[in-house]
Amino acid sequence: MSRAPYRPSDDELRAFREDGFLITPPLFDARTLSDVRDTIERLWNERNEQIGRSAVRGAATMAAYSRVRPELQRLHLDSPQLSRFCRSEPLAELAGALIGDDVDLSWNQAYTKLPGGDSRTEIPWHQDDWYARIDGPRINCWVAVSRTTVANGTIVRAPRPSALLPHVWDEALLFYRCAIDESASVAVELEPGQAFIFDGCVPHRSGVNVSDASRVAYSISFASPTARLEANGEAFGDRVPVLRGGRRADELLVAFAREPSNASLPGARVFEEIVERAPRRADEARAMLAAVGEASARHEADARETAIARLVSTLEDSSEVLGDLVRSRARVDQLLRELANIRGSSPDVERALLERVIALEPGHADAKAALALLGP
Repeated sequence: MSRAPYRPSDDELRAFREDGFLITPPLFDARTLSDVRDTIERLWNERNEQIGRSAVRGAATMAAYSRVRPELQRLHLDSPQLSRFCRSEPLAELAGALIGDDVDLSWNQAYTKLPGGDSRTEIPWHQDDWYARIDGPRINCWVAVSRTTVANGTIVRAPRPSALLPHVWDEALLFYRCAIDESASVAVELEPGQAFIFDGCVPHRSGVNVSDASRVAYSISFASPTARLEANGEAFGDRVPVLRGGRRADELLVAFAREPSNASLPGARVFEEIVERAPRRADEARAMLAAVGEASARHEADARETAIARLVSTLEDSSEVLGDLVRSRARVDQLLRELANIRGSSPDVERALLERVIALEPGHADAKAALALLGP
């Protein structure tokens, strides 16, 4: 899967802490990238079909953007192969160097831009931390699945400011944008398998794809397991264990699955952590652990990976609306905008978004009143 082991040098680590970014050598071979691209494109087609069947107001606009600029989120839940890619040795090694011995996968999202110069393939300047500010370290690994150039809309970075910038909603691009001085901006052109690593304060954008081929990138974020959302102190993101004590969490779980009665194994604590965060799914987690052990005993690698992918992704609440995890919304203003766009078309979606507003801002009187009008 990987080319050669890569760990940032001391100079690179120092530069990352000062500037908020670094660029890796190619981390993955051509076959791995081809398989990842094929899987992303298959899931893209499936998501387009789902959006096309939606009756929620605004679904037609969402479908139009998804056809040219899909943002495919949480793909570790749809594909054991992509789950494994997100937890792979090259990315785990990077995350460990930049975050520490304990690391979670907090988010993953594929970005594809269709060729042909459609203006909707542009992404405006923004900072990831504006969407969800957390109180611990978090990094984004933007992996070039295909070669990325200025012509096909590669990522462009700007110097990291000292604080978050104001953002406003861009109705033409369906994205929040911030204003920056672009004179010091730099296009990050990458060969397949390279990654642009950056923290949540680095402003970035990407241009229109005016080339004759699709551009595919996979954005994979990691955080400390102790990271919490500043808005209300809750655990944030997908919380998939990647490293524990500097060791691969999936490998620790495989070893424990082979000896589930041996509570002294490091994997036992990883499994306990999974059960503790999702107690109502404890029986399901135990069944998945047993499936990992059985597949390992039979040397069935694909079955083992499928079971591991499900086990490490176990969360108590992973409900989605409008193509996104409800608990990923961390800004009340963003939620209110979504509510205004879909009001009257789907009471269930409205209820989920209103409940999220109240979770973030318990005293929000308008949200409480609107929720009461929806009824039980």
